[in-house]
Amino acid sequence: MTSLADQVLVVGAGLISPFGGLESTRQAIRAGLKVSGAPLEQLSDTPWADRLAAQEPSPELPPLATWQRLRKYMSAQSLLAAVAVHAALSGLDPVWCGYQASKVGIFAGVGLTSVNPLAGLDVLEASMGPGGVFAHDLLIQKGLSKLNPLWVFETLANMPASIVSILEGIMGESAIYTPFEDGSAQALFEAVEALGRGVVDLAVVVAADVPSHPSNLALLASLGYLVSGETATSSSASLVLARPGEGGCGAFWPKLGNFVLSRGLPGEKAFDPLAPWLGRTVAAAPVMLAALSAAAPELGLVTSIVGCEGHRLSFEVVVN
Repeated sequence: MTSLADQVLVVGAGLISPFGGLESTRQAIRAGLKVSGAPLEQLSDTPWADRLAAQEPSPELPPLATWQRLRKYMSAQSLLAAVAVHAALSGLDPVWCGYQASKVGIFAGVGLTSVNPLAGLDVLEASMGPGGVFAHDLLIQKGLSKLNPLWVFETLANMPASIVSILEGIMGESAIYTPFEDGSAQALFEAVEALGRGVVDLAVVVAADVPSHPSNLALLASLGYLVSGETATSSSASLVLARPGEGGCGAFWPKLGNFVLSRGLPGEKAFDPLAPWLGRTVAAAPVMLAALSAAAPELGLVTSIVGCEGHRLSFEVVVN
């Protein structure tokens, strides 16, 4: 068990869910609304036909040239992460509270990689020999020629952190954790630890996941993370954290303190207190919980989450 008693300020927050952004999601939870899901046509003839998925959010890109150029390199996770981080940073004035780019770090948690399935099918089809049997030599001779180089960027787990760093000019500590709740809980915890040790002056934490993607939903269901009738929801959230009393960041948000990350708890199943409203957001859940707890302490959310391996992250929200 590890703890950090020093409180950190939440100076920015951004969130993308099927309900919309941070404020609309906050209002939806307050009103008791629940994300609705539907079976995926792609899984209709599979053992996971009864699993549900919410419609994936489609956030608008900021009208900036850099975003337009980098869009072709973004997977679904990268896009959701980038928009959530941009929303979290956009309210900081002056930019980054006057901190140097080299002392601004990014700590990211992402779920399973989602890619364009058609691109993979093209490669697979070109690699099939007589009788529809996959052949490694055909993969080399024909299959790889069907692979769009841009598709590779969708498959890399570290691309969300890379994309965000490029878009926002972040040049400090960078770390990414994957693929489930445990990873994003670690990202949030390590960001707080890095602030406490002075590794960074400003910590950007982001988590994104797309469990509603057909292949991801099927794998999560097969692993037992999505039960029958449960809705998988693609979402992202970001927090910008700073130490109290430093820089130009004002205390506009509550403080987060007393972070505790317990490892190896036996017999505990994944628990997400946001699931009754938002469905299972899997890797995004810990940071989404922290963002909503800080932005809407009146909701009284339980600030404790158990990851898929039985690891628990808990913290408290201190209202200024």
